[in-house]
Formats: sequence, C-alpha cells, structure tokens
Amino acid sequence: STDHWEYGAFGAAEDDSSLAEGRDFLAPRIRRRSDDWSVGYLGTHTDRPSLERSARVHALDGEYSPAPGWAIRGQAIRTEIEDPLQVDDGHGAWLSALYAPGGRFEQNIHASWYDEGYDVNDLGFMERNNIRVLESETIWYRRSYPEDGFTQSSQWSAELEWRTTDDGDRLPSEAKLGRSITFRDGSDLWVFAEAETSGIDDLTTRGGAAFNLPSRVGLEANYLGPRGEHWWWYIEAKAYEDGVDGSAAELLLSPQYFVSPELNFVLDLTYVNSTDWLIWNPDLARVTSYDRRQWQVDLDTNWYPSRKSEFRIKLQWVLLRARALQAYDIAPDGDLAAAAVVPQDFSLSDLGLQMRLRYEFKPLSDLFVVYSYGGSVFMDEDSEWDSLLGDSIDNPTAHQLLVKMSYRF
Repeated sequence: STDHWEYGAFGAAEDDSSLAEGRDFLAPRIRRRSDDWSVGYLGTHTDRPSLERSARVHALDGEYSPAPGWAIRGQAIRTEIEDPLQVDDGHGAWLSALYAPGGRFEQNIHASWYDEGYDVNDLGFMERNNIRVLESETIWYRRSYPEDGFTQSSQWSAELEWRTTDDGDRLPSEAKLGRSITFRDGSDLWVFAEAETSGIDDLTTRGGAAFNLPSRVGLEANYLGPRGEHWWWYIEAKAYEDGVDGSAAELLLSPQYFVSPELNFVLDLTYVNSTDWLIWNPDLARVTSYDRRQWQVDLDTNWYPSRKSEFRIKLQWVLLRARALQAYDIAPDGDLAAAAVVPQDFSLSDLGLQMRLRYEFKPLSDLFVVYSYGGSVFMDEDSEWDSLLGDSIDNPTAHQLLVKMSYRF
C-alpha cells in the first residue's frame, strides 16, 4: 500500500484427491482513498472442476463523508455463474447513509437490491437473493446519569424495515422498538418489542409456490450480568407468534466460568417451544405444522497451559421432538388450506464432539491433533428425551483422529 492506494490478493489452490478434483480460489482487492472519500474494486474467482462450475464476482464500492458525522457508502455487484445447470448473471447493489455526530442522536438509512440471479455462495455468503429492502434505524442516547443512581447510560432505538421480492411481491416487514440500559455494576439489559406485517414466504417450499403468512408480534429481553471474579452470566428470553396461528417461546442460559486466565468453561443451554412450527415436509411435498420442543447444549472448554499450546473441547447436542399437527396445500391465492394427508411425528438427536490440541514447537510451526466424534438418530415418532440421549451415542456417524503439522523453513 501507499499513501493513497491499498491493494492485495488472496489465492488458494487445492490438490486433487481420490474423491474430487481440487478447487481454485482467487480474490484481488484495490482501493483508492483520500481524506473524505474512497473507491475500490473487489473481485473473486472460484473454479470447481468436479461440479464443472466456475463463478466470478465483480464489486465496485465507494464511501464519501461530506461533513463531520456523515458517512455515505455504497456498492454495486455483478455475479457470473457457469455450470451445466445454470449459466446466469446476477446483479445487486446497496446504499447507506449514516449520520452520527457524536451527540444524543444517530440515524442510519440503508437500501439494498439483489435480483434472482445474484449468487456469491461459491466464495462468500448471502442470506438470500431476489429481494429489495429499505431500512431505517434511529437511536437516541443518554450517556450520563446521576452518580448516586444504578444507571450509567441508556438508549432508545427504533427500526423500520420494508421488504419485497425483486418482482414486487410483499415479504414480511417489521417495526422494532428497543430499550437498552447499562448499569454501573457493568451489567446490561436489552428489551425489544417487534411487530411484523403479513407477507409471503417464498423460501420454505424450496423453489415451490410461495404462501401467505399473517402479521405477528413478539417480545425479547436480554441480560448480561456483571463480570465477577469467576462467573459471568447471559440470559435471553423471547416470546412471539409463530406459524399460522400459534406461539413460541425461547430461553437461553449462558453461564461462563473462569477458573483462571488460562482455563474457562462456556455453556449455552437453549430451549425452544413452538405450538405451530411451519416447515417443508419432503415426504409429503407439503408445508406442515408441528408442535416443536427442542433442547440444544453447547459446551466449550478452553485451556492454555502455556504460551505455545492450547487445548479446546467443543460439544454440541441437539434434541428435537416434533408432534405433527397439520399438513397444508397451497391455494392459488397463496393461502394455506388443510390437506387430507396425515403427517408423521418425528424426533431427532444430533451429537458433535471435537477435541483439539495445538502445540507451537517453533515460531510459526505448529502441531495439531484433532479428535472428532459425531452421532445422529432420526425416528418417525415422538420419542422420549432419555431415549434420544442414548440413541445418538449408540449411532455414531463420524469417528476421526487427525494429525496435522505446519512447518516453516
């Protein structure tokens, strides 16, 4: 880079294996910047010979600050896909304006558009394509309170979002009002109320017909406790309308325990209960509603016995019970109509465990030892929790030991 130019490139090439031909990746970046503006280009190229697929992305971006506290940013994107099933070009763009003068008020407006052919998944991630979005976020800060009170600072936030497909079909849009408070003991509290308009769901059917969803409301509260000598707590609770006429509740408990600066444990325990969980049933080729109960356990252990070594354990366990309620046909006007077919209950249990040891035996040279275990079971019935716990252990899907060494000459 120089005073006004920044540039760089990333590239990777894979060797062929017995299962697939190696992939190639390239991503160059260049940017010209000044005191109050910048323009740049980012390109990516991906070659996947086993799929006879190649993908390229070209993106031009810019930023301009016309006055202190103002920032205007934008990007225009073109994607090019070539494979036996798809030869298509896509386009997208976004533009945002941020006003943050540093006082009590902040405003951000963001508009984005991505057509149906837009695709950056070969070397990137996108939530979806075929969408237009207009968003507004307004924040009002109060940065000081009397010193003899419990509150240190607070803010109000108001978010508005309007969404349609690229053809103009209305997707669910939302309005959200939030309140957050930072207390003098270091803890934080967030509370949100959200209202969602009616609109179509064009993703659940996986390329099939879209269907109508009703308007819905929800509440959310999050609390991050003060950092103690050993303990730190985070709690998240949600209640919202779900499906066609049901409701759902979610609860996350996340305690963290620090034995020492070198050893800590982090647990995420999540429970979800929905009385109208709408998903696609591939066996019936229909949208189906379920009464859903789900537990998820995430446990991380991080240990740094020395400056040159680390040992980590990651465990994830998902247990799901779903009692079938109703299968639906999609009427010509998009409404869901009860189907005569009878859906099946189901339950599943997925277990994943990874233990990783890293040791730096010389500068920039490491030895990795990784053990992985996976277990999974799917049953066409609403099984009991204790049965699900044991079945995923008794049905391993992965059992691996990997040793890798990187050596700098």
